[in-house]
Amino acid sequence: MTTRERTIKKGRLSESVVDPAVEDHQAILDAIRMRDAVQAEKLMQAHMDYAYENLKRLCQEKAPEELQTKT
Repeated sequence: MTTRERTIKKGRLSESVVDPAVEDHQAILDAIRMRDAVQAEKLMQAHMDYAYENLKRLCQEKAPEELQTKT
């Protein structure tokens, strides 16, 4: 079983979150392999921004109302 399959099976993340992350990681690795630091940095920043927003959304959905932040 792959890491992706284990992550989905354990309910940590949905398939709709895992697939884009896997694609992001592949694109970042491709840029690194091509020694394109500028592209790798852009892709990594976009990936981190997406991950941050996704985590923030998940926390707001799961946290009790009094803990939710208003942004």
